[in-house]
Amino acid sequence: MKKKIIFAVSLLSAFTLAACNMFDPVGNLSNQTNSSNTSGGTTSSGGGTSSGGTSTGGTSTSGGVAPDLAITSSRTAKVYVDIDHSYNITLYFTNNYGTDIPYINFKDVYDYYYGGLFEIPVSALTKTKIDSDRYQYSSNYDTFVFNVKEDTLSDTNPSLGIIAINETSNHVPYVADGIETEYVRFNTTKTTLVNPKHGIEFNFANYHIDIFASEDEVYMPLTLFSTIFFSANGGNFAYNGKDLYLANSFAATNNGSNTRYSIVGDLETKFFNESPWKNKSTRSQQLATYTYNELCFQLDYFYGLKSFRSVSTFDQLFTSRGYKDGLCSLNTLTYEQKLNEFVGAWLYEGHSGYIKVSPFQIGTASLSTSYNSHYSENPYSQLSSTYWALDSLRSAEYEPGLVISSDNKTALITFDTFMKAQVDTTDIDVDDYTYAELDGACSELLFRKAFKAIKANSSIENVVISLAMNGGGMADSIPWLEAYMTDDPIFVTQNTLRGDLSDVHYQVDLNRDGVFGNAGDTYKGQYNFFLLTSNYSFSCGNALPTFVKDTGMATIIGETSGGGSCVVGGLVTASGTTLRLSATSQILRKSGLSYTPNEEGIEPDFTFPRANFFNIEAINEFVSNPAHRI
Repeated sequence: MKKKIIFAVSLLSAFTLAACNMFDPVGNLSNQTNSSNTSGGTTSSGGGTSSGGTSTGGTSTSGGVAPDLAITSSRTAKVYVDIDHSYNITLYFTNNYGTDIPYINFKDVYDYYYGGLFEIPVSALTKTKIDSDRYQYSSNYDTFVFNVKEDTLSDTNPSLGIIAINETSNHVPYVADGIETEYVRFNTTKTTLVNPKHGIEFNFANYHIDIFASEDEVYMPLTLFSTIFFSANGGNFAYNGKDLYLANSFAATNNGSNTRYSIVGDLETKFFNESPWKNKSTRSQQLATYTYNELCFQLDYFYGLKSFRSVSTFDQLFTSRGYKDGLCSLNTLTYEQKLNEFVGAWLYEGHSGYIKVSPFQIGTASLSTSYNSHYSENPYSQLSSTYWALDSLRSAEYEPGLVISSDNKTALITFDTFMKAQVDTTDIDVDDYTYAELDGACSELLFRKAFKAIKANSSIENVVISLAMNGGGMADSIPWLEAYMTDDPIFVTQNTLRGDLSDVHYQVDLNRDGVFGNAGDTYKGQYNFFLLTSNYSFSCGNALPTFVKDTGMATIIGETSGGGSCVVGGLVTASGTTLRLSATSQILRKSGLSYTPNEEGIEPDFTFPRANFFNIEAINEFVSNPAHRI
């Protein structure tokens, strides 16, 4: 009987697995809005400060909040984790923000959701009042200091680093979820952490966002809390004007990346149908202003490519490119259209994307045509055109699986998705599964099945791994796949928010015999290894060539890979729109003591014509030439 390999992901795993989101070649949106337009909003210029190793920004939108913020009412709301499970939370409302922007008690929510709901081993926070303006909260992992006068939050002693990407997912992309960790471990003699555990200060005042204390308890906006403490760890809480809903990074399977980092299924239906905002054409001035200010904050701090793309502040970018008026509009259709246009024309780079409209506009027609017209002008649209060009060339023989040349000298392994199983796969019989099934469930099992056949053919000299149509997937699988080619798998990342860098080396017990470093733990030296890349090889399909290039574990042939350097996160605006975002954990190239982002792709060691990507005899002839090996 077949053992179920994936599909059931625990809530904890959903918040700790590292993922390089798979590129969606279609570029379409689902459940969006129509394309009529109404203008509105406010304009102003932005400013910026330097904080925590990243250039942050600010806004100068009119309608700022007065300093005498106070609680005027509260109510109990539901937090829906899935359609069958909900929990209560107390929301607080203030005199200046009204009923559209709820606040939460920081300590209560932090303690419950980390130590309770998500079962992360974080102790309850202890609070210390430093003075009339500053409150310190400490756990066994971290220390936070709120300054309610200056409207700042400092993460002063990060150990696990729950703010931004947690250290487990940032530095240990495979071990993160605790599954099969007995087969993967650090090579501590080679692993290097550069500027580790670097603190960060969030300056909310720059964005006209207020925090405050009441009876010595700190309160902050709900969506701000979600952005800082949840979004970079793989999820978000979306607010629909009434209750909260979990927008989970692994809420959907890999057959539709536009739905990941969103609310799906019956829970999504409930999110929209029970929203008091549903299909309303206008929103309050407080909500419009706050949504814009917080969006600038979210992107300034949590967009991993901000520096790479030379953005000073997103307020300045929105203003200079003409997006700001629409983003600030009270007309909800105008707001959605302008955000949609910004994502399609500028933000989109393969990882970032527009997922779902807010409840305000869920009932209208589709914005797909509008989005795709902006997308077609985006320089990153080459990813999609490359995919379809390759798709037209590939025959069924070259779908994920194994093809061997007629002279038995070269084996071609093709896989289109980086995936990692959610169960222990030690006792899995790979003969029970087709290559197509394994490609969508566990890349290492696909490799295990392929190498079982390769080992049985003593004539094979060359192993070519094709990433030609691989758009990415789960970064957790990469060290396993490297282990087939090397006894020293690596994974190099930088946290763009903090500035700390990790150059991690692994040991992998590939044959699962309980012993690291024996002859069965790698095929290094047994075959001539090659990686075949295309302009479409994206995200994880770009990360593996990066580490191969840096170490020389294989020869890269084909085309420059498609780029995509950041692990993916989600973003939910205060008005309820969900986006996918290149987040703060960025994969780097290593050259000696120099580290650089791999966003623009990895050049092959030898070019190989695209027309022959799906021709095993042409591939065999090319790789059998010793001149085509590094």
